Amino acid sequence: MKKFLLVAMIFLSCIIVFQDKAFAKNISDKKIQKIVNGMTLDEKIGQLYMSPSSGDTNKMTNDIKKYNLGGIVLFGEDFSNQNVDLMKQKDIKFQDASKYGLFIATDQEGGTVSRLSISPQLTNGRSFPSPQEIYK
Repeated sequence: MKKFLLVAMIFLSCIIVFQDKAFAKNISDKKIQKIVNGMTLDEKIGQLYMSPSSGDTNKMTNDIKKYNLGGIVLFGEDFSNQNVDLMKQKDIKFQDASKYGLFIATDQEGGTVSRLSISPQLTNGRSFPSPQEIYK
């Protein structure tokens, strides 16, 4: 629960800090308001949530649609046996399931928790060491 709150706080901080860049596509306030006004209460509530992935792509796709999720956090199972093309396809499938766009994140702490390092074919062999290893 603490991790979820931390991720949510970081996400909201990024939105506030980078709001000018987020609207760089010339999206007007009126257009945003029109989108929000067209959302149901369930959609608005769902957009506030960032759910941990179950590792099952089909289940997550259904959950994104069913609960109108605003984001998902990918974990170890989401990265195992993946290459760049498979990961892109998975991300596209998740984005297509979302009506309003999806924030996709990962639990990437480095060291013992290094989701990206478990699939060298996904990162072209690049590893993501922990800060303790880097600054020895």
